[in-house]
This record gives sequence, C-alpha cells and structure tokens, in this order.
Amino acid sequence: MTTKKNLSAGSQQRTSESLLKDIRRNTKRIFTSEQKGLIVMEGIRGEQSIAELCRKYGIPLHPQTQGKIERYHRSMKNVIKLNHYFCPSELEKAIDG
Repeated sequence: MTTKKNLSAGSQQRTSESLLKDIRRNTKRIFTSEQKGLIVMEGIRGEQSIAELCRKYGIPLHPQTQGKIERYHRSMKNVIKLNHYFCPSELEKAIDG
C-alpha cells in the first residue's frame, strides 16, 4: 500500500514554477544566421512592432550585449575628458582626427 504525500498549496506552486522554469530553459529556440537575418529584415520593414516580433519568436525583450558597446563608450568618454573643449567645433575636430 502506498501513501500519498499531502502537499500544501505553497509547495505545489513552487513545484509548478520550477517545472515551468525547467521547461523554458530546455526549450530555448536557437536561430541560424539566416533566420536572424529574416527576423531583422521583418523588423526593418516595420510590418510589426518590435514587441510583436519578440513575442512571435520568443525573444526576450532585454537583449544583453557582451559589453563591447559599453567599453567603447567608456574609452571615448575617457579620450574626450583628457582635453577641455570650449566649443562643439573643437570637439568635432578632435573626434574626426
């Protein structure tokens, strides 16, 4: 004779949440470069909003970069802070080289 374990509503909720997290983690879609290009072109055409495209393809709305852009901006900021520019034209000359 087997006994059935009584689970409280809270523990059932945690169990179902962890099950959903596991399913989402294991069923992430991986796109080929061709598919990524098609998604980008679909966004450029403007037929659907970015939010609709993200929902359609299951893409998270908060993409993360590898920090390349942030590092570039930091280095540009450091270069600009080396000198004092008294008018925008001086800054443009310094940036253009």
